[in-house]
Amino acid sequence: MKKKSQSEIVGLAVLMIIITIGLLIFAVFVINNKPKSLINSFMLNEIPSYLNTAMLETNIVSCGDIQLKTLLTKCGNDNIAICRSGRDYCEEAKFILTEVLNNTLGEWKMDYRFFAYVGPDFTIKSKNIINPIYSTDVKKENTPLCKIKENGKFKVANSKSGIMFFPLNGGQTLTLKLDLCY
Repeated sequence: MKKKSQSEIVGLAVLMIIITIGLLIFAVFVINNKPKSLINSFMLNEIPSYLNTAMLETNIVSCGDIQLKTLLTKCGNDNIAICRSGRDYCEEAKFILTEVLNNTLGEWKMDYRFFAYVGPDFTIKSKNIINPIYSTDVKKENTPLCKIKENGKFKVANSKSGIMFFPLNGGQTLTLKLDLCY
């Protein structure tokens, strides 16, 4: 009788160990999966706005240490001067924006489109003050849709946008739009 109860206790102990290990493995998978999806969701929703804000607050030393926002506003107002780099305000803005986008989103392998428009409102027909900036796998066309390359062909992709507006002279508006294509 004593031997039978000892074997039952050992059996229960082994069963409890197996159940505990199973619960630990389950908990690890559940805990590891949720933050990744939350991070991805946060990134897709917030990166365009935060990156726009961060870029616009960047000081451009080659243009007298003015912020990129001021540089783009002067470009939009046709207040063109030459920076120490030898580029005018619009060219310098495009150069800086291209560098920042390639060194952030490009490094992260994220597809994007960046537009800077001047007009009374934001439309595709507004005047581009700098040529749009694209990642390498985004189709270069002025449509409201992101098109990304997949298997050598372009397909319509989802996008999240960060849009900022700045008043200019003569009732015009400078519109900056960063699309993250995914």
